[in-house]
Amino acid sequence: MKLIKHLHLNRYEWWKKHRNSITYGSFLILFAIYINPIIKLVDHKNKCVSIAQERFLAEAPSKDKISREKSFVLAYQICNHRSN
Repeated sequence: MKLIKHLHLNRYEWWKKHRNSITYGSFLILFAIYINPIIKLVDHKNKCVSIAQERFLAEAPSKDKISREKSFVLAYQICNHRSN
């Protein structure tokens, strides 16, 4: 019993001193778990847009040269339609 008091291993005292950091850390971990699928979806959509944009620029006929902005808009529309 003296060892527990000497090492400050009383559970209530430990919780009283560390409850704020434990609570904030738990909320951060739960929020990261919640937002992880959204981040993956955005990453996949960005890859889709970049691949589609490059294909639009490569496959455009020389007389019908499309701008980089227009190819980005078309690629975004196609990738947005496929994900829904």
